[in-house]
Amino acid sequence: MGGRDGAAAGFALVRPPGHHVLAARPMGFGLLNTVSLAARYVQAKHQMQRVLIFGTMEAFYDDPSV
Repeated sequence: MGGRDGAAAGFALVRPPGHHVLAARPMGFGLLNTVSLAARYVQAKHQMQRVLIFGTMEAFYDDPSV
């Protein structure tokens, strides 16, 4: 399923700031998990049904769309 802009898929291989941050508390040197925020933004702004993330399991453990 593509987003509103017609993109069928996207891929980014990154290790962004905040990758250790948990949903309920900061860890490492981060206050916000930027990958989690980006995933929710893409779902809301571009109507993407599913987002695949490696390494941010705790924030989306109960959400099958991520």
